[in-house]
Amino acid sequence: MVIVHEAKPNDAWQPTCILDAIALAFKLLGHEVRRWRSAYGEEFPCDTQFEHAVFWGGNATWFPPIKAHLMDQGTDILYAEVDDFGLYKKAKPGDDLAFTLCRSLCPNAPNIGGVCGYRDWKGNFSLVPVDTGKRLKVRDGDLLVIMQDEVNLNNHRDISPFFQGNADFVKHMIAYSRVPVRVRKHPDYPRTSPAMDSVEHAENAYWDDSPTIEEAIGRAQAVAVIDSHCGIRAMQAGIPVLCYGMAIYRLPRLTWRCSTPTDTMRCTEMLRQGECDLDAGRIERFLRIVTKKTWHLSDLPDRLDRYLRGV
Repeated sequence: MVIVHEAKPNDAWQPTCILDAIALAFKLLGHEVRRWRSAYGEEFPCDTQFEHAVFWGGNATWFPPIKAHLMDQGTDILYAEVDDFGLYKKAKPGDDLAFTLCRSLCPNAPNIGGVCGYRDWKGNFSLVPVDTGKRLKVRDGDLLVIMQDEVNLNNHRDISPFFQGNADFVKHMIAYSRVPVRVRKHPDYPRTSPAMDSVEHAENAYWDDSPTIEEAIGRAQAVAVIDSHCGIRAMQAGIPVLCYGMAIYRLPRLTWRCSTPTDTMRCTEMLRQGECDLDAGRIERFLRIVTKKTWHLSDLPDRLDRYLRGV
């Protein structure tokens, strides 16, 4: 028996489409499938033994006790998410949606599953043991500070441990950056008053007015993020990333792993000097792995079959 979570009624069509496709794939592989509608207050069927369970995200308040119950049963827990670095927002019904499906919890945030779903401990994110010697080049521009959804920051405290919210993040970057700061708000959350005040009263900061995130990154010398898909998009653009959360790209020589004012001052001073100690060869390898681990609807059910069998 397999249980597959259902998306909330008010969710975008993408989660529903992906979960429906996963459920159908399990059926085509010969499994009996049961759907669970948490959004309707439906009680979880704890009296049933499940071989596999698929959840969307796995960070809601109802999840920890259910997870513990399933782990005690020996259930194989999978996490599904739309995780194509925000590109899914441009998708339309009928498109071959990209998503992630992972078996493990995030190693950097053991209480969370599925958030930025590539955090699969079986994902083999090990990099080459030594630097390739190919340094990331520094171009002209400013430091693009990308705000995150405030709700997610509050929900994912253990993967965003350094700031209480966007206002704290923005204040920090303005106070300690050695290069001009351009702040881009999250599209799903309005500018908070404290963050707005910090930007509008700072001599070295201003709001980003780029029509797209691609154009915003294209104007930047580097990008500062907490735990955002945009960090990978910046890496794809070939610019340095300052990471302030427990993201999958918080790895040595891949991004600048920041947590203190000293970290921010050191990294932005390097930018001011036109220097960078990040390894471009490692970044290229990481991006290849990420691309390989992205699923598409057209991969089902064959890829699911191989994944469950470990081949």
